[in-house]
Amino acid sequence: MNWCRTTKKQNMGGSILVISIVFMSVFMMLFSSLLGYLLVQYRWVDQKTEQERALQIAEAGVEYYRWRLSHFPSDITDGTGVPGPYVHVYEDPELGPIGEFSLEVGGDILCGEVQVIQATSTGHTYADPDIERSIVVRIARPTVADYSYVVDSNVIAGASRTIIGPYHSNGVIRMDANNLSLVTSKINTADCGPTGLGDCGSWSNDIFGVYGGGTHPEWWRWGQPDIPFSNFDFDFGQMETRAIADGIYLPKISNDTSSYGYYLELQNDKTVDIYEVDGKWKSITSQTPASQNVSLPELDGNLNTYRTFLRTEAIPQDCPLIYVSDRTWLEGVVSGKVTVVANDVGASTPDLFIQDNITYATGGGIDGLTVLAERHLLIPLYVPNIMTINGIFFAQKGSYGRNYYEDCSGCSSVNPYDEYKEQSTLNTNGTVVSKLRTGTQWGTVQGFETLHKRMYHKGIPIFIVTTGVLLVL
Repeated sequence: MNWCRTTKKQNMGGSILVISIVFMSVFMMLFSSLLGYLLVQYRWVDQKTEQERALQIAEAGVEYYRWRLSHFPSDITDGTGVPGPYVHVYEDPELGPIGEFSLEVGGDILCGEVQVIQATSTGHTYADPDIERSIVVRIARPTVADYSYVVDSNVIAGASRTIIGPYHSNGVIRMDANNLSLVTSKINTADCGPTGLGDCGSWSNDIFGVYGGGTHPEWWRWGQPDIPFSNFDFDFGQMETRAIADGIYLPKISNDTSSYGYYLELQNDKTVDIYEVDGKWKSITSQTPASQNVSLPELDGNLNTYRTFLRTEAIPQDCPLIYVSDRTWLEGVVSGKVTVVANDVGASTPDLFIQDNITYATGGGIDGLTVLAERHLLIPLYVPNIMTINGIFFAQKGSYGRNYYEDCSGCSSVNPYDEYKEQSTLNTNGTVVSKLRTGTQWGTVQGFETLHKRMYHKGIPIFIVTTGVLLVL
């Protein structure tokens, strides 16, 4: 009996040992799994931390190059004069050097000038150099393409207009239009009497309305920073030199007896047909929107009566600049990016006339046009009833608009003038910049009955002229 009891106790002890070993094994497996999970989580958190630090270091590289470009606007070599990449140590204010960023910098170059700078900044930490984060940015200077209108004087936006995009004047604004964006004026003290814009009525601000007072007066802002036209310091001599060397240059030919300037037809195959305007329909006295009386040559619909074909030229894609030292008429289809300048570095100040539609060959922001007139940039008497123009239109010293024709006696003998006193619609897609007051409608008598004005989306590439250089957005 005693022997049997001893054997039973030994068997129970062995069972407990086996059970203990099983439980210990399960516990160790669970503990190992938990420990492994915690280690993975720790490594994941550590990796995410290093990724975030690498990203912040890459952002520091971008900010560094933005700072450098503010001091050296055309520098794409980080001050070295040799190709990159350019490596900089990133220092934490408390920890000291903790990583590096590497910069690769390039740019779009047109006419020998840097238009847009593209920088790629790649950052990493010393703690984990294998983890890298990169940021790619395109950097360009602010331009007038951010606006729908920029005017340097008192101005009226008529009730028949619909304006999409910021509207700015350095003077008083009478905003009767359907404005769908901000309207800003430099002036901060209302004084509508001498402005020539009509009675302010109950309005006491420097932006006011008469016919309904505009659609969104809550978006009107006055006392805003001005946009100094003195900043538009065009180096026409440099532009002329560039056009002669790399673009298209047309010298002065007009004498106002047998020659009146050039007629340009832009083609969708990146060429331009160049004509000499050797006749005119009439010289008609008209009044600019800024109340200046001018007598300018007018063409009617029979264009071949007044122009002689000279040649077709391919627009150079590395310098798509057409510089005309004479009066210019313009129409056509824009393919790619093109700048047309009417300027004479001599005593004369040429005007530019948009004679017909200006459209883009390709949608989606591939094409862009800038038109710069030294004096007036005008839509003449004889134009399509429904007209569409695309681009940035800049009247440097004069007015943008459609003149009021005070004297057109005998016009009907050549052209049924009464049919063209008031065209139906003007659709403008782009930006208007004018030194003097703008206008494309004169009551219910002349001009366009309806006007739609839309600015470009900010991301669309536009080949425009800014302070002494050519710039692509």
